[in-house]
Amino acid sequence: MTKPSTLDPNFAAAELNRATSSATAKEFFDHLKKAVALADKASSGEKLLILGTEAGANGNPTKQHEYLTQLVAAYPNDERGHFALGGYYFGATGIYQGDRTLQEATEINPAYSTAFNILGYAYRQNADYANAETSFKKYIELIPKDPNPYDSYAELLLKMGPLRRIDHAYRKALEIDPKFINSHFGIGAALMYQGKHDEAAAELQKISDKARTDGERRTALFGLTVVDVDAGKWEKALEEVDKQYALGEKTVTRRQ
Repeated sequence: MTKPSTLDPNFAAAELNRATSSATAKEFFDHLKKAVALADKASSGEKLLILGTEAGANGNPTKQHEYLTQLVAAYPNDERGHFALGGYYFGATGIYQGDRTLQEATEINPAYSTAFNILGYAYRQNADYANAETSFKKYIELIPKDPNPYDSYAELLLKMGPLRRIDHAYRKALEIDPKFINSHFGIGAALMYQGKHDEAAAELQKISDKARTDGERRTALFGLTVVDVDAGKWEKALEEVDKQYALGEKTVTRRQ
């Protein structure tokens, strides 16, 4: 199969997308660097999005905001610009303004599923649970065969507290994709909040059993650490932390 980079090695937007979908920070910055280097060969909108992403990644929110507001002003009818700016507000400041900007993205393109996901989290963070639930249910409606919408909805329920519905939503995500480990993590959290530490640990162990990457293994270990701390098992928690450090060192050594 021909690789995309072989078809167009100067495709800046592809490098940006590879960056934002990377599994590790190193891969993210490697591809973002390539996208920035190619930005002058991209369209003006793609260039603004790339430079805005770079500014955010480098801890320069002022510059990030400048680029993204330019993007929305230049392309007011493109949902992707509104989504990017809404994501900035959601992650940095002005939760309410972020809601409005993300809402505009969904109004421009009512089938833009990703915007409904982040919009749901923005409402959730603002304790507007009714609108959050509406957003997540729309997200499910748009892509019902993807596990993430059910996982996102479960996170809202975890915040709200109806524990029976939480389990159902997380289990639905795992029914669609048994390796969607985020849902095991969420179920573990719900069990821990109920004081069921042994059951929570057993649920998190399923992540280790299914783990495909060191990142997923660290996720399991981190979850177990939190459960042990909540249960007052300090020595066991420290053992889990040591395992995380050891796994991290092995990962770094392997990549050198």
